[in-house]
Amino acid sequence: MEAATTQKPELILLDVMMPVMDGFQVLKKLKANDDTKEIPVIMLTAKSQERDVVTGLESGAEDYVIKPFSFPELLARINGALEKKR
Repeated sequence: MEAATTQKPELILLDVMMPVMDGFQVLKKLKANDDTKEIPVIMLTAKSQERDVVTGLESGAEDYVIKPFSFPELLARINGALEKKR
């Protein structure tokens, strides 16, 4: 959260399974913060249940990519998210 606020990245790749706060909690905080709400977030995770995908997208993720993933597909999704932002 601190890095996103201070460094203002063009895009965030966010896993769901993390210590302390899970990715869904981080995503909600990012989208509730005026300094970070416009940063596109792509969830990149092994959590593949439909409810997880829906939770991520409904919480404001630009996209949801399930591990294992293909690098060319991930790159295409990143480029698509960055194009939407511009």
